Parts: sequence; structure tokens; C-alpha cells
Amino acid sequence: GISYPLIQKVSSQVESLLTRYYGTGDYLITDLAMLKEMDDSESNVMNLIVAFLTGLLAVIGLSNVWASISGNLRQRRKEFGMLKSAGLSSRQLWKMLFLEGITLGLKPLLLSIPFQIIILTMFLWINEVTLPEYLPYAPFVPILGYTFLVLLAIIGAYILGGRKIEKDNIITSVKDDTI
Repeated sequence: GISYPLIQKVSSQVESLLTRYYGTGDYLITDLAMLKEMDDSESNVMNLIVAFLTGLLAVIGLSNVWASISGNLRQRRKEFGMLKSAGLSSRQLWKMLFLEGITLGLKPLLLSIPFQIIILTMFLWINEVTLPEYLPYAPFVPILGYTFLVLLAIIGAYILGGRKIEKDNIITSVKDDTI
């Protein structure tokens, strides 16, 4: 029959009694409700800080992926011009860019899986947590969401770069601008 509102009510009654007899500031009263409230507020602040830093790092990472791919396609402008002059069709260009994008997006993901498993195993072993205990709390949704965003950034950069390559004039793209 004990609840947090009842604890708060009794705590305020005890505090008013102590204030009447001892004055204010000579004592400190804490109760379970106050401790729970403080823990909740601390947890909320920590969650906000972690979410902000995670979001900031995600934006930096995604913009880096976008800039790298866009720069790579711009540097290869001459190569694409030469392929177009040799008869590369628009469909073949898009097929080549699609395969390159899929390879670029999935290769790091697939190569990092063994390292992720090793690191996760070490952390679980150090903290004496079993895999079945961890799985309900595993961050599957954020990991899949970020993976999807990275693949989306790669696809978007290739689509934008592919449109520019497709519209490029063969003569200007093949022309050597070095002096």
C-alpha cells in the first residue's frame, strides 16, 4: 500500500515538523521518491547527451561518405568520358555505378562483422553477461538504421554523380586540363 505520492506526502509532513522545531537548513531529508526522481532526471540528461553526440557523429560520417563519393566521381570524369566515347551506353553506365555503389557500401559492412563479434564477445565476457541476457537490449534498430542511412547516402551520391556524368559532354570530359 506504499506509493510514491504517499511517500512524498509523509516526507513533506516530516519536513514541516522538523522545520517547526529545528528551523530550516539544519537537516537534509531524502526519500525513495526523490531518489527515483533524481535518477530518472540524470538518466534523461545522459540519454540526451548520448543521442546528440551520436546524431552529430552520424551526420559527420554521412557527409564524409557523400563528399568522398562525389569527389571520386568528379576525379574520374575523364575515365567516364573515355568510356562514353568508346560506346558506353547510359544503361551500362548506371549498371556500372550501381555495382560499384553496392560493392562500396557492403564491403566495409561485411568485413567489419568479424571484428564486431570479437569486440562484443570481449565486452560480454568482461561484464559477465551472457548473450541471451544481452540480446533483448541489443541496439538492433539504431545499427540497422545507421547502416540504411549509409547505404542511402552512397546511393544518393552515385545517383547525383551519375546524372552529372550522363549529362557531361564527351569532349570536355576527355580534354586534359593539366598544363
